[in-house]
Amino acid sequence: MTSALDTARQWLADADGRVLFLLGAGASKPSLPVSAELTAIVTSSLDDAFKSFAPESRVPQLWEDVRPVVISMGTNIEDVYQAVETLTYQESDPTRYWVTQFTEFPSYAGTRQELADDAGVILHMVERHTLSALDEAQRTAPLDHFEPLLRARKVGIVTLNYDQLLERAGASCGVPVSTGAEQWDGSTRWNFERGAQPLLKLHGSMTWRNSKSLNHESGNLVPAMGFYEVTSLDDAAPNRLLTPTDWLDETELLVVVGYSFHDQHVDAAISRWASLNPNRRIVVIDPYPRRDIPQDDGVLGGLLWAMDADYGSPDWGTSSAAKSIGLNRMIFIAEGVELGLPALLA
Repeated sequence: MTSALDTARQWLADADGRVLFLLGAGASKPSLPVSAELTAIVTSSLDDAFKSFAPESRVPQLWEDVRPVVISMGTNIEDVYQAVETLTYQESDPTRYWVTQFTEFPSYAGTRQELADDAGVILHMVERHTLSALDEAQRTAPLDHFEPLLRARKVGIVTLNYDQLLERAGASCGVPVSTGAEQWDGSTRWNFERGAQPLLKLHGSMTWRNSKSLNHESGNLVPAMGFYEVTSLDDAAPNRLLTPTDWLDETELLVVVGYSFHDQHVDAAISRWASLNPNRRIVVIDPYPRRDIPQDDGVLGGLLWAMDADYGSPDWGTSSAAKSIGLNRMIFIAEGVELGLPALLA
């Protein structure tokens, strides 16, 4: 019997380079902390940091009241960031006209404006401590399993992660990688350096900087607004000027690595791409694939029903449409990135 891995390899060969790789948080595990791990690390790190604040500072007082809410929020460090961010504009956001009473903080003695300012300090610390935790972990992260990906023929790589594992892997194995950040000209298109492997970081990168620095190289004193890519978390944007073509339209095979199908705009793009051509296929590399969800459970449920011949809807108890028409377009490799990605590309 042909295994899922054998089938996936054949699909890869059939695509003849028209392959797009999508990397979610699982592609950075187990090397980097994600989700709940990051929230726990950052919370503990902030606890230690506030011990060194001056006794008269209001910021530790605010953190003392905010911390239980942060802990109760659970697993997503981005939710933590956004929740703290709302405290910085409570008095300026239009929603204030509909909220009769904001949460009171019993230990905090500042005014509303001081609350916004102090929340801004905590917000900056959440960001810095999160990125520092990722940076520290990635310094010793194994990278060899990414080399086959970087050397494979493909349309490109899309990642939803902020880390630099792929850039570091490229430097380690001598494969140039371009994120296109400094090539962005402010338009709706995104371009990449010639001769480099294109890496689209859809949610941004931990070493991108937004700047309005002057473009002294051209003699033009109009601010050169744009993204700049630096090498260290502590580097500022340099004083130099900084859309991909629609990769999915060029793609026949989408390889999804460690992505949970929980990002609405990414899911919408995948669903549209899969629906426009019956020859398009998806390979999912995930140690714990979700294949037992209802057909109407988001985009993934619909993709399973339409594309996975082995899927049986748990709510209806019926076979998938893919099985009914005898056309399998979705394969799952139940491995983590360190084993599954090199195995597929071997």
